[in-house]
Amino acid sequence: MSHALLRLYATVRSRIDAREESGQTFVEYALVLVLVAVAVAVLTAWTNLDTAIGDALQSVADTL
Repeated sequence: MSHALLRLYATVRSRIDAREESGQTFVEYALVLVLVAVAVAVLTAWTNLDTAIGDALQSVADTL
């Protein structure tokens, strides 16, 4: 996932360097920020799911 983020960042950065229109630059930065926020949310949800699964398995092990 981080490879894709780096590739996206490099693409956006190269387009930003090629343009001088500040409105488009602002939108592109906003899109990158949204992408990072979504990635953090997904990783947080995955961590919580991992914890929930671990707790469930521990509960089964304790019962046995």
